[in-house]
Amino acid sequence: PFAHVILPGASFAEKDGVFTNSDRRVQRVRKAVSSPGNARPDWEILGDFARECGYDMPKYEHPGEIYAEMAALSPKFSGISYERLEKNPRGLQWPCTTPDDPGAEYLHQGAPLRGKGEFSTVDYRESAELPDDDYPLILSTGRVLYQYNSATQTRRDEGTNAKAGENFIEVHPDDAERIGIVDGEQVKIVSRRGGIKAKVWLSGRVQLGCVWMPMHFAEEAANRLTNDAGDIVTGTGEYKVCAVNLIPLKDARKSSGSAALAAARSPKSA
Repeated sequence: PFAHVILPGASFAEKDGVFTNSDRRVQRVRKAVSSPGNARPDWEILGDFARECGYDMPKYEHPGEIYAEMAALSPKFSGISYERLEKNPRGLQWPCTTPDDPGAEYLHQGAPLRGKGEFSTVDYRESAELPDDDYPLILSTGRVLYQYNSATQTRRDEGTNAKAGENFIEVHPDDAERIGIVDGEQVKIVSRRGGIKAKVWLSGRVQLGCVWMPMHFAEEAANRLTNDAGDIVTGTGEYKVCAVNLIPLKDARKSSGSAALAAARSPKSA
């Protein structure tokens, strides 16, 4: 299902601009092909949208004007211009503060560094939710190799879906025997916050008393189950520990030779 309004954006190869890599390297992006249909660069879409909402957004003619404004407001980019980037195809690394600044290969170059990592101790704190009689299993969630985060992009690809296109839950064989479920069977996973359905994958990779499932599949989202209790330092939710139970759905039993389930058994990346 789509949204009520779709604003098609141009892909990276269909627009001009700059790209900043994780090593702080700013490089030019040049339009290689025309956009299909009504697709437009993001900056044009956002500008028109802002003006429709009543904001007095300047009418830019080229993304270079937007970058020049950003560089004027951010000292670390002030020495990087489109003109310099045209002459430096490998890009320039910020901070770069003057027109003749070669850029900073190392972010803390010349700064007084310790030369050693600085470690700090933390007090052990139990997870906010532990197993009990009603929810006897610990659920941990993560990623599979062939999907990325919420999978809004990767699940549109036939290749990645052929490798991992279906939700599943890894269960230790001894836990499965105790519950009365078999490999390939569809079960309901429930926590204090909700419930979803997934197929069972019997696996020795999980410990007894623990189950694992990916977080990519919005139609049966693992985060309906997870606990929002936040880490005291980062505020991150406890995606790796929450108490759940597995409920067999005997009428939904499928054979353990399911091709879709076999395809989903790809390596975990997190």
